[in-house]
Amino acid sequence: MVDTNQSPTAVLFPYVRAEKSELMRWITALPEVGGLLPKKREAIIELVAEAERLEAAALERRAEAYRASLELEASARCNWSADEIERAKQNTR
Repeated sequence: MVDTNQSPTAVLFPYVRAEKSELMRWITALPEVGGLLPKKREAIIELVAEAERLEAAALERRAEAYRASLELEASARCNWSADEIERAKQNTR
């Protein structure tokens, strides 16, 4: 069963967890690790954070679009009957 509360990033990339400090933490446990590896890990963490911000923004934009579509249909209902609107919807399916 898929958890619908998971972000799309978590679903597509199950190794990416919501807890950023856990992401590829094993890199920091390597003996004498330094230089580029920890920096690359931090860059990945930032990419995941950016993806999550973009997903949240996209979710909000979809909600705005949905509300706007409801307003548009309400406006149409001021000028056309329910039957006319239903026929128009059926003709476009």
